[in-house]
Amino acid sequence: MAALFVDPTDFTNKPYKIPNQEESKDFDQWLEDKEDEILKDLLGWQFWDAFSNAIEGGTTTTKWVNLRDGTTYEYGGYTFKWDGMEKMLIPYIYSMFIRESFDKLTASGVVLNGTTNAVPGANFTIINPSVRITRAQNEFSRIAGGCYRADNSLYGFLLANYQTDYTEWSPTSTWKDPGKENQFDL
Repeated sequence: MAALFVDPTDFTNKPYKIPNQEESKDFDQWLEDKEDEILKDLLGWQFWDAFSNAIEGGTTTTKWVNLRDGTTYEYGGYTFKWDGMEKMLIPYIYSMFIRESFDKLTASGVVLNGTTNAVPGANFTIINPSVRITRAQNEFSRIAGGCYRADNSLYGFLLANYQTDYTEWSPTSTWKDPGKENQFDL
C-alpha cells in the first residue's frame, strides 16, 4: 500500500521541496507511515480506519470524498473551506522529513548530514533547520485546526459535520490537537 494522500511528487516545489528523494530507498514507505501516524493521532484510530478503508476501496461516497478532497462547510453562521488532506499533510511531512534527516547515524556515531562532497571547492555552512520545521509544522497545525480553530480547517469541517456525516468522530474524545511550535521547542 502507498500513502493515500501525498506522494513524492508533492515535494518537488518550494516551499516544501525535498531534494534527493531517490537517495532514500524507503521514502514511499516513510511517507505512508507518517501519514498513518498523524491521521490516527488527529482522528482517532477507529475513525481513521473507517476513512482509510473507504478511500483504499475506491469509494465515491460523498462524505469520504469531501473529507479527502475538501469542500465548503457552514459553521456558526459562516461559510468556510476545508482544503483537503493533501494540502494539510504536505507541510507536516516536510516538517517531519527535515526533523528526521537533519542528522545521520553512521558507524562513527551521529553526525550532521553534511555537504562534504556536494560541490568540489564549495564552502558550506550547515544551519539549524528549526525555522523551516516550525514554519511548516505551524502551517500544518493551522490547516488541521490546531488550538481548536474551526475556520478553514479539518477540525472545523468535522465539527460542522460530525453529527450528521461523521458520527464515528467526536470533538471531545477522538481529536488530538496538534498545537503550535516555536523554534525554541517551547
